[in-house]
Amino acid sequence: GWLNPAGALHLIVPNARSYHLRLARALGMLNELGDLTEQDLRMGHRRTYTYQQLRRQVFNAKLEVDEARGIFFKPLPNAEMSQLRPEVLRALNSEKMDGLTPDTGALIYVRAVKPQGVPA
Repeated sequence: GWLNPAGALHLIVPNARSYHLRLARALGMLNELGDLTEQDLRMGHRRTYTYQQLRRQVFNAKLEVDEARGIFFKPLPNAEMSQLRPEVLRALNSEKMDGLTPDTGALIYVRAVKPQGVPA
């Protein structure tokens, strides 16, 4: 009810299915996708989301997803990512990394709006 009828809610959340977390699970560093890592806890994260979970939250708030994409392609855990050259890190986080879906970015971005035809 707080959202202006012409407004949008921009959400960015940690992706539970990010490739670095899939690798961490494969390496035995993480029991389940969706578990919080030590880095997540240090950053103040309370949960991770799959795109489907986030879409459901948006729907439950009586909004609809107007745009969705992945942000930052992170193929490796933090220790390995820290060894990459700065220009590689910039490229992984650039608009040139097009095609990142909500399921492939380290973060999920969603723009949510009120459905058309819904009264203010």
